[in-house]
Amino acid sequence: PRASIHERKAVVSTQSTSAVKDNKRKSNFEDGSDPKRGKPNRNYFGASKTELKGTTKRVFVGNLNYEIDDQKIREFFKDIGPIEDIYWLTNRDTGEFRGCGFLRLDTFEAADKAVLEKTGKDLLGRGLKIWPLV
Repeated sequence: PRASIHERKAVVSTQSTSAVKDNKRKSNFEDGSDPKRGKPNRNYFGASKTELKGTTKRVFVGNLNYEIDDQKIREFFKDIGPIEDIYWLTNRDTGEFRGCGFLRLDTFEAADKAVLEKTGKDLLGRGLKIWPLV
């Protein structure tokens, strides 16, 4: 007897799932790169920015909520140290906030601490992205 439509769908869905599983990179392809295994070790100073540790007071802050203001960002960073200057990035034509900005903290150590301790932390419902700047 013929399989019902539900049985045929089940066969098709299991075949497509196993095809996707079989397509994952399981071994080296002799191209010099290793197979993917889990998340990489996070270095928040970035591979090319480690030389900036201890040399800058400025940081880029991204993924900010559009409800952010100077008072809220100062409150968020109060345990790191005082913020000397805040510059919000805006659209040149419309003046709309772009969700990111630059902060200048009072010491090099405060900037390093902000990058290490506040990256990924939640502020107004969004995880921050923070990088040191020259």
